[in-house]
Amino acid sequence: MFQKDHVFTQVNGRSKNEILQYISEKAEDLQITNNQAGLLADLLTREDEVSTGLQQGFAIPHTKSSAVQTASLLFLELEQPIEWGSFDDLPTSYLFTLLVPLEEANVTHLKLLSGIATSLMEPAFIEKIQPGQTADYYYEVIEQQLKEGITQ
Repeated sequence: MFQKDHVFTQVNGRSKNEILQYISEKAEDLQITNNQAGLLADLLTREDEVSTGLQQGFAIPHTKSSAVQTASLLFLELEQPIEWGSFDDLPTSYLFTLLVPLEEANVTHLKLLSGIATSLMEPAFIEKIQPGQTADYYYEVIEQQLKEGITQ
C-alpha cells in the first residue's frame, strides 16, 4: 500500500492539473495502474466535485477507480506551493494521494481517507512534515504514523 518508492520530493508543477498528471504517470510507472488516462480522468472528476485541499498546506487527492489495480498511498512534496482550493485559502505543498480499486471502494478508501485526515489534525504529525526533507525521512515518518493507527 505504501512503499519507499511512493514518496516524491521536490515535485515541479504549476497547477493542480499538472500535479494530477504527474501522479497518474507515477502510478503507471509503479504499476498501480495500467490506464494512466483513466486514472487521471477519475482524479480530475473527483477534484471537480469538491476540492481535496485541506489546510496548512495539505491536500488529499483521492479516487476510487476501475483504473487502479492496487490500493496505494503516494506522498508528494511540491517544489513550490500551488493553489489547490484549500479550506484556509493557502497554497498546498504536500499531498497524500489515495488510489483505490473500485471494488475496494467502501472499506479501504474510507479507512485510509479517515486515517489520513485524522493524522493531519495532529500537531505532532504535521510538525514532522517539513520542507526539504529526504524521501527516506518522509517515508519513515509516514510509515510510523501508519503503524500507530492510521490504517486501524
